[in-house]
Amino acid sequence: MKSLIAHKLNRWFMLAALVIIVNGLLSWQYLQTIQANNASVIESETMTNRLDRLLSLLKDAETGQRGFIITGSEQYLAPYQTAQTELPSLLAEIEAYSSERPLFIERLPELKTLIAEQQQELITTIDLRRNQGFESAQAIVLENQGKQHMDRIRQIIEQLLDRENRRALERAAQTKLNVQRAGLALAFATLVATGFVIGTMALTERDVRHREQAANELRNQREWFAVTLASIGDAVLTTDIDGKISFMNHIATTITGWPEQQALGQSIHTVAAIFDPITKQELSHPVNIALAQHQIVTLSNSVVMRQGNGYVAIEDSAAPIYDREQQVIGAVMVFRDVSERYRDEFGQRLLRTLHNQLATTIDLAQVLETSTAVPTPSFSAACGLYLLLNADEEPLSSYSSTHEPLLNWQQHPAFAAALANGQAQLIDQALPEPYQSAIVIPFLDQHQLSGAMVFLHDQHAFDQLDVELAEELSQRMVLAIEQAYLYRQAQHAVRLRDVFLSIASHELKNPLTTLLGQSQLSLRRLERLNLADERLQRSLQAIEAQASRMNKMVTALLDVSRIETGQLDIQRDQIDLAQLLQHLVNDLAITIDHHQISYHCTSSQPIHVAGDPIRLEQVFVNLINNAMKYSPEQTEVLVSADRNAQQAIVQIRDHGIGIPPESIPNLFTRFYRASNAARSHVAGLGIGLFVVKEIVDLHGGSIEVSSQVGQGSLFTVYLPLYAANPQ
Repeated sequence: MKSLIAHKLNRWFMLAALVIIVNGLLSWQYLQTIQANNASVIESETMTNRLDRLLSLLKDAETGQRGFIITGSEQYLAPYQTAQTELPSLLAEIEAYSSERPLFIERLPELKTLIAEQQQELITTIDLRRNQGFESAQAIVLENQGKQHMDRIRQIIEQLLDRENRRALERAAQTKLNVQRAGLALAFATLVATGFVIGTMALTERDVRHREQAANELRNQREWFAVTLASIGDAVLTTDIDGKISFMNHIATTITGWPEQQALGQSIHTVAAIFDPITKQELSHPVNIALAQHQIVTLSNSVVMRQGNGYVAIEDSAAPIYDREQQVIGAVMVFRDVSERYRDEFGQRLLRTLHNQLATTIDLAQVLETSTAVPTPSFSAACGLYLLLNADEEPLSSYSSTHEPLLNWQQHPAFAAALANGQAQLIDQALPEPYQSAIVIPFLDQHQLSGAMVFLHDQHAFDQLDVELAEELSQRMVLAIEQAYLYRQAQHAVRLRDVFLSIASHELKNPLTTLLGQSQLSLRRLERLNLADERLQRSLQAIEAQASRMNKMVTALLDVSRIETGQLDIQRDQIDLAQLLQHLVNDLAITIDHHQISYHCTSSQPIHVAGDPIRLEQVFVNLINNAMKYSPEQTEVLVSADRNAQQAIVQIRDHGIGIPPESIPNLFTRFYRASNAARSHVAGLGIGLFVVKEIVDLHGGSIEVSSQVGQGSLFTVYLPLYAANPQ
């Protein structure tokens, strides 16, 4: 540095001596001086324009940033993008023409640093506004760092403008002075040259002093930067252009498990590899992507970084590092440990998945299989469930990955301890290969179902947080198992009830038939003998009516039993449905005096169906009887028949109490009665319509109902038309 300064000083001394020697001989040099001054004035104006343009671009960039942060609209970023395009070239021009301007040489490094920091603040806030919203970007703006940078930039530019204006004024004054006092220029040439030399020496010394000061400031800034990175809450590491570690702060060494001195010079893949959380396959590193694509790369918390033999969930971003020539010289990676949040989110996702899958089945075997399959392999490498329904049965078991027991549940001490005290057990010994850790969760519900859930892992040890999640999973599983067990018990009870009804109905059928026949025979004998014993006649009529009613109930129960066991047979013959309905209505009209029944066939073509006439008569008698049962006396029940190209259509309409809308979907369910039926004091078992629908279904037909409360109901039966065998 000293030899360079001495060389410069000698050169300026030689120039001054030369000016003194040839000054008298080169009088025309005054004209050149005037021209040089004019050129200097023009150059000063040009530099002033550059500085004004620089300040304008910075203001425009800041205005575009504010507009985008406030509105979120990309169109406000046009001034900012223009500034990003023009700033590098404009700064390069200013720097290129600053070699003879000491103040510029002094101020430009600080100015460029401030501009870079101000632009970085704009980039940061714009990215925050895009990715995290207005509040995050506003928080950065409200820190006023950008304003402080801008204020300082204005101050420096104003100083440079002032210096440039003064320079222009000085050059203009010198030009005027040289024109007016050209004759005196030669006389003072030596003095001017001497002053020039002295000024040059002073400026040189001043420049050296400023350079030393700038070097000290740069060194202090680097130290401050290193201290700042070491003290922030996020992990930070930097690499060179080859992806080798050049810096790590304390948080980064804690997460990766690598001391900084050992990590320096190591590959990013060695120190901070990124893995998929489920498959544990290594992923493309964001640092490599940032170096290759020259852009910021962000990864969500679905990746983990290996720490020792385990993994740590992280959020990270990587960005390229540029030098003054905008050449990539490395990358910086910022990341944080989000393991706790990741585990919470993972636990919630796993619980939702288990709940959704268990909600799709009520079968006990499927519930057991689902309970062990869902936690594998995301939570545990293997899962087993051991269920004791009662002391007299063998325990049920289900395994996620093998048909063999994962543990000997009868002999392992952890099971006995868990079932004895009802507390979860964390096991790290006496485990089969290759498992390293296990959790045993016992359960005992109010229905005396007892057993345990076992979760095993082959890569790391479970901790207390894993135990808490395993307990929540087990609670969901036990609830589903209990419901499935109750459903199985209920199904068993229903089967017992159906068997009882079938046996009871068969056993009651013969006595009721005998009782009904004897009562009818006794009534006919009274008529033949002309015995006028009204009391005896009423008693026999009551016996006949009740026996007939019970016979219908037993017949209906037998039909239900046959339907449940698949033994309800249908004889398929060709039937004239219109004729069957006509005879049926005529027969009913003779025996009924409290309602009116009318029949109308609207089809001009014959209505032939293939079916069982007795069962079809049972369908229409049931529907007509229901219409009369739930209608006021002396109202009309309308029966109509029609057909289309494929189906016969029979409708039974009444003007009775109607059916509530909420009861219609369950109307054909076994033992179901509409909500207003009981209030009407009309007796019934709720099986008639169930039998009707089953008979219609066996004929390949369908039945529909429409109704309004208080206005009556319309039942429509559709039966396929008879199709003669082509042969």
